[in-house]
Amino acid sequence: MPEVEHVEPNYIFDMDTTEVTCSENMVGPENWGVARISQKEAVPDPSLWPSDGIPYRYEDGLDDVYIYVIDSGVNVDHTDFEGRASWGYTTPTVKEDDRKANFPDLDTDNRGHGTHVAAIAAGKNGVARNAKIVSVKTLNHKGKGYASDIIEAFEWAANDISAKKRKAVINASLGAPVVVKSVDDAVREVLNQNIPVVVSAGNDHNDACTYTPAGLGGSNSSIVTVGATTREEKMAGFSNWGKCVDVLAPGQSIESAAHYDTSDHILKSGTSMSAPAVSGIIARKLAKGEASTPSSVKALVELSATEVISDTADITDPDHFFYLNQAAFPTTPSLISYMAC
Repeated sequence: MPEVEHVEPNYIFDMDTTEVTCSENMVGPENWGVARISQKEAVPDPSLWPSDGIPYRYEDGLDDVYIYVIDSGVNVDHTDFEGRASWGYTTPTVKEDDRKANFPDLDTDNRGHGTHVAAIAAGKNGVARNAKIVSVKTLNHKGKGYASDIIEAFEWAANDISAKKRKAVINASLGAPVVVKSVDDAVREVLNQNIPVVVSAGNDHNDACTYTPAGLGGSNSSIVTVGATTREEKMAGFSNWGKCVDVLAPGQSIESAAHYDTSDHILKSGTSMSAPAVSGIIARKLAKGEASTPSSVKALVELSATEVISDTADITDPDHFFYLNQAAFPTTPSLISYMAC
């Protein structure tokens, strides 16, 4: 009988984006997130937004780059994806959960979380607007999934990427408020296969190091753990913090695709919305050939971030956009993800 390395509960996880040329698209206040990561400066207050919008810079030529979205599924027929989204896999437990709840279509997004996340990463107004999306469904209609489902989803995505030799990044906007070794081990194995992974930090205003898989961030591995910021250049009050958070990205009142229609949009907030923005940036870096391994991707994301938040500056210091309370957000990075063409 094989030896058992360890035994732990089957924890439940919850939900918490070639030659390259640069183009420019004008976006309005509702798309402040992509506008923010397209420039080093803060976006203006909605009342001061120019009538014709402000530019969002993006790259063409991302046709051979994929973003695997491990989530509640994706409405692949939504017009935001312009035919670039496809169904990959649904874990059997989650499929059975949705079947018991009488959802007629099991291989789709019956919650709305994954569709929103995917369009932030690669919708027509997303960060990597020409990249392809692959849906890997591991959260049910309630937005829940067991640890075993999360492991299976990561394994399926990694195997698919490796078998098809794809340039790809995995986005997992989900987590559990406990360290789950089996899930952490599965994610580490994906990273060992040289596949970049981006995860959300969590939404409990807590230390991200005590969460899975967010706790793999920082110096613990080459995963990229993302916290959330607001339009006012502040760290979102709900965002998890700490040394396991690698970088920050817009995560409050983010407009993106809705799952219940093929054209509607909805506002959502959370580090779940921040992670796909960084996944989109990584897809762009993969397309440009600037990095290929998780460690090199993580280094480039951090180097390309702009210093706008400080936990040491005086609140009156004009060189910083806001003062980060050390007691409230200990050792959280002061970097907002930024991608210039």
